[in-house]
Amino acid sequence: MERLTKKPYWLIIAILAVTIILAVTGCYDPRGRDTSDTTTADTTITADETTATQTSSSSSSETEDVTTAPESTIADTTNGEHSELDEELEGVAFIGDSITAALYNFGIFKRADYFTKVGLTVKTAMTDPYIKGTSVGKVPVIDELNGKSYKKVVILFGLNEIGWVPSAFIKEYRVLVNAVKERLPDADIYLQSILPVTKERSDEAVMGGTNERIVEFNTRIRAMADEMGVNYLDSASVLMDENGCLPKEGAASDGVHLTLRYAKIWSDYIRENITKK
Repeated sequence: MERLTKKPYWLIIAILAVTIILAVTGCYDPRGRDTSDTTTADTTITADETTATQTSSSSSSETEDVTTAPESTIADTTNGEHSELDEELEGVAFIGDSITAALYNFGIFKRADYFTKVGLTVKTAMTDPYIKGTSVGKVPVIDELNGKSYKKVVILFGLNEIGWVPSAFIKEYRVLVNAVKERLPDADIYLQSILPVTKERSDEAVMGGTNERIVEFNTRIRAMADEMGVNYLDSASVLMDENGCLPKEGAASDGVHLTLRYAKIWSDYIRENITKK
C-alpha cells in the first residue's frame, strides 16, 4: 500500500523535471508554440529587409544625377577628348561657385586650376577657402592668387547672389575684381554672364532667380566689365533656347547645374574665346 501511494509523486516529479529541461533549452513553449522555428523565421525576415535596403540604395545610386556622380566616373567620360586642347588652358585659374566646380568634376580643363566652393559668392570669395573634392584651401579663395603667375582668370558669380539688390552685387563684384587685379596685374580677367536656368526653375522664382532677373544682372556685369577694362564672356548665349531658358535636357534635376553634354558646350565656348588673345 505504501508503494502505490508514493509512485504517483515520483512520476509527477519526473514529468516536471523533463518539462523544465525542455523549456530551458527552448524546445518547448508551455503556451503550446513550437519555438524551434522562431529564430529561423526572424533571421529570414531580417535578411529580406537587408536585401531590400541594399537594392534600394543601389537603385538610388544608379539614378543619381550625373552632376553628383563620383568624380572618377565623370572624368573617365572625357578622357582623351580634350587632352591636346587642354594644353592651351595651362596657366588659367577658374573662380566660382558649384556651377564652375562642374567643369572640374567633369574632368574638363584638367590643366587649369580651380578655386571653387558650393555656395561661394563675390563676397565670400574674399574670406572663405575653396573646397575641391576632399581638398580644402588654407587661405581665402582670393589669396590663392598670391605669388602665382596665372595668365588668365575666368570668373563666374551671380546665381547665389540673384536675390541681392543688383547695385550691392555689383559693388562687391568690383571689390573682387580689383583684388584679382592687385594680385595678378598682368593677367587677362574674364567675367562670365550668369548661366540660364530651366523654365520650370525660373517659374519657381527661387530667391527671385528668374531668367528675366538673370538677364538684368548680366547687363550690369557686362557694363561693369567694360568700365573696369576686363573681358566679358557671354557664356549664357550658347546654353539657352529660343525662350532664353536652359533646355531641360541640358540641366540636372535642380534645373540649374549642367549635364556633361552642356558642360562641354560651355567649355568649348570658354576655350574658343579665351585662347584668342
